[in-house]
Amino acid sequence: MRSVRGVVGLLVVMLVLVSALPGLAAAKTVVRYSTWLTHEEEVVEKEIIAEFNRLHPDIEVQLETSAWGDYTSKLITQLSAGTAPDVLNVSELPEWAGYGVLEVLDPYVAREPELLDGFFPKVVDAGRFDGVAVGKGPLYGLPINAGCQILFYNKDMFDKYGIPYPDETWTFDTLVEVGAKFVEDRDGDGIIDQFGLICPTVWGDQFVDLIMRGYGSTLWSEDRKSCLIGTKAGLDAVQWIADLSNKHHIMPTFAERTATNEQFEMGNLAMCFHHTYSNSIFHKRASFNWSIAPVPSGPVAKQGVPVWGHIVAINVSSKVKDAAWELLKYLASEDVQRKRYQELRTPPSRPAAGDDSDFFRVMTECINSGYIYGGFPQAQEAWNVIHSYFDKVVLANKPASEVFTSRVITQIDKALSR
Repeated sequence: MRSVRGVVGLLVVMLVLVSALPGLAAAKTVVRYSTWLTHEEEVVEKEIIAEFNRLHPDIEVQLETSAWGDYTSKLITQLSAGTAPDVLNVSELPEWAGYGVLEVLDPYVAREPELLDGFFPKVVDAGRFDGVAVGKGPLYGLPINAGCQILFYNKDMFDKYGIPYPDETWTFDTLVEVGAKFVEDRDGDGIIDQFGLICPTVWGDQFVDLIMRGYGSTLWSEDRKSCLIGTKAGLDAVQWIADLSNKHHIMPTFAERTATNEQFEMGNLAMCFHHTYSNSIFHKRASFNWSIAPVPSGPVAKQGVPVWGHIVAINVSSKVKDAAWELLKYLASEDVQRKRYQELRTPPSRPAAGDDSDFFRVMTECINSGYIYGGFPQAQEAWNVIHSYFDKVVLANKPASEVFTSRVITQIDKALSR
């Protein structure tokens, strides 16, 4: 009898202990988070995730990283197999939202109406897609940093030549006139090795759209069913871009372009059209003083610059959406963005996470006066057609008006209708 009482008593004690320690009895909610990172970024992101796990003892985030070049193909494979992570770093918002891969976040935000107040509004809008283009409609992601097109310039080189720094009064003509003053054969071997300008994304759709806005138009019609590159504004914009190399020669020709991204860092260029994410690269690698200025204005309009946000989203098939939402909010929080900005110089999407530097001041002004480019699912296929004809303007040096004929525009519009 005593032995039975002893066993019963022991069981009672065990039950009391287990009920008093619910954390030991309940399994943690696992959230898989997938992103692309450099080695340096991965070190910081692991610290961020470790801190989240510490603050949320009922959640365990598992970080899955890839190189940028492998990320999208890997994720597509996982989505097809039904093994995609819960939280995604979004590289193709129109496609993924259009295919129903991403959870709509508006119901989550409705529970916390002040959540979006601390962001750049336009950067938040870069996470919206209405079924036609990015910038309007349901919210699919939160921005963990911000970006826009900007003009970087080598302050030391401008000082050496006694030329005033670029500012908001510059126009396309000013850029060409000043850029020509820096073109030089520094070692006397008959080969130009210093140029006034480079644009690594010179034949990208966002950049062409940016220049077209300076001529009073846009690359795509508002309903995204037509390409406007065959208009006078479009042809003038394409010709201006091509002339930077082929006529004015302030930018290297295609044959002269080697290690494009590195030439500015190496001090061989006076100016560089690039996105503000390059801040982290130039901050680390450039050995000279540099700064940024607004993109010069076109002859017809002060066009502003394209604005975007690097967004994270929830997989619509996730079984742990509430826990995933907690992670999204944390990744986009002010403290976490401040950490990335201070340690990696990644521009934050929350102004309060920035600083009083000239870089952040100019970037803030450009974001607030900028616009959402408005990507859409058919853009890439149509752009592939456009890009094939750019070679004739750039490499064969043919006039844009002779290349982008009505027949070519019909071919582009056909791609838009698919």
